Amino acid sequence: MKKNIFLLVGISLLVMIAPVYADALKSISLDYCAVTGNILPYTIDTTVETGICYKVTNTSDQEITMKINFVDGTFTNDQRQNRACLDESAKENFGQYVTNYEKTVTLSGWETKTETARFSYPEGTDGQYHGCITYSVVDTSSKTSTGENSNFSILMRKAKFIDVLVGHPEKITGGIVLKPFALSWNNLSSNPKIRIYQDMSDNKYVIELTIKNEASVEQDVVVTGVVSNLLTYKHTFIETRKILKGQEFIITKKLEDIPNYYVDVDIALAYTPVIQGMPNLVPQTSHIHETARIFIVNMITMVTAIVLLLLLIIIILLIRSLTKKRNIQPWFWPIPSTPVASSQVIPWPQNNMPSAPIVQTQQQVSPPPTNI
Repeated sequence: MKKNIFLLVGISLLVMIAPVYADALKSISLDYCAVTGNILPYTIDTTVETGICYKVTNTSDQEITMKINFVDGTFTNDQRQNRACLDESAKENFGQYVTNYEKTVTLSGWETKTETARFSYPEGTDGQYHGCITYSVVDTSSKTSTGENSNFSILMRKAKFIDVLVGHPEKITGGIVLKPFALSWNNLSSNPKIRIYQDMSDNKYVIELTIKNEASVEQDVVVTGVVSNLLTYKHTFIETRKILKGQEFIITKKLEDIPNYYVDVDIALAYTPVIQGMPNLVPQTSHIHETARIFIVNMITMVTAIVLLLLLIIIILLIRSLTKKRNIQPWFWPIPSTPVASSQVIPWPQNNMPSAPIVQTQQQVSPPPTNI
C-alpha cells in the first residue's frame, strides 16, 4: 500500500514540474563548433584520438544545469527509419569510446560555454558507427547517494547526431545471419530459422524472422517471402530494413488468408553494406535463402481431408462401374456373322464328321458249266 502511495505521489510531482523543465529546456541550445546542422560526420583511423567540439548556450535569465551524454544512435523501427537515439545507458557502439567531457554543465543567465569530448576506436573496429550527443535539464536539488544528479529528474531531452567512419570499412567482416528460434510447442515450421505460429487473438498465422547484422557496417536488408501450395494459393510480402552493426531485428509478418492445410514458405534475403563517405566503393549485394513447410491440423483441415477422401472414393467407384458395363455383353446382343464370298470354298472339317462307309461294286459271276 505504501509503495502505491509513493508511486502516486511521484507521478503527481512529475506532472506538476514537467512544464517547468520543458520551458527550461527551450532556453538552452547545443551546437557543434565545426559544422551547422544536426549531424556531425567524422572519418578517422583506429587508435587516433579525435575531439568533438560543441558549445552550449543559456538564453534565459535563470541559472540552468544541464546534463550532457554520448549514447548510441539508431533508426526508428518503421518504414521511414528516421534517425533516433537510444536510452541514456546505451553505449555499446559509440558511447563507450567517448571520454573526457563534462557530464553536467551549469550555465548562468545568457551564458555560453564551449566543451570538447574525446573519442577513439581501438584496432580492429573498422566500420561505420552512429551516435548521439544528448542534453537535458536536471534538478540540482535531487541528489543520489554518490552526490550526482539523479537521472529520474530528467523529464525530456534533445539530441544531435554523430556519424563516424572508422578505419577501412571496405574490409567488411561478417554479414547478415538468420538466428534460429528455440523449439516450442506452437512453432509449426519445419525450419528453426523461420518461426510460424498462430495468433490466438485473431486465429491468424504469423511468420517471424530474427535478423542480426554481424558485419562491421550497417546493412540495407530486403526480405522477400512467398507462401504457396499446390492448390494455387500464393501470397507474397516484401520488407525493407536498415540494420546497424551488431543490431538484432525481428521481422513479423501476419498472413490474413493462409489456408488451413500445408503450405510452402520461401524466404529470400538480399543485403547490401551501406558505407557513406567512400563514393568510389561499390558494395556487393549478398543473398540468403531459406525454406520451410508447415502442415496445419485443425477441424477445417480434417473436414477438408474427409471430403476429399469421399470424392476420391466416389470417383473410383464410378470408374469401376463404367469398366464393368463395357466388359459384359447382354444376351440380346446379336452375334456378328462374317459374310462368305461365293467363290470361297469352305473345307469340311475332317475331325468332326465320320468317314463314309466303303461300298465295293458287286461283279456278276457266271456259274460253272455243267458236264453232261
